[in-house]
Amino acid sequence: MDIAKEDFQLDLERDVNYVELITELKVKSDGSPIEKIDKFIGDRYKVFDEIMGIETSGFNIRIVPKGFRPSDKKWFDVTIEPRLTIAEREFFIKIVYRDENIENVLLFTRDVNSRILSLISKIGET
Repeated sequence: MDIAKEDFQLDLERDVNYVELITELKVKSDGSPIEKIDKFIGDRYKVFDEIMGIETSGFNIRIVPKGFRPSDKKWFDVTIEPRLTIAEREFFIKIVYRDENIENVLLFTRDVNSRILSLISKIGET
């Protein structure tokens, strides 16, 4: 925020429509992320088995705010999936968090680690 003010001489109240956090995280898991996501998703993908000719499953979980659009000034998109190179031991998380209120983005940024750990914990509870 300081760089935006000083280097670009932006008035954050007047010149900024929204602020966005884009980040990626790796989180070690105490079990297989593939198995945890498969169990969480359940049988929802069974409808594709016949088409694909093999039993299918979802590979990721994507969380967005209900009723909002990706082009809205208030939006988030959290994707949780097994990390491709270490799919049995780590999650890979992609986050986009956008809001018109700078304080909301800063608060989310400050709490991002605990929020992600809470989401992963919920996935593992099923």
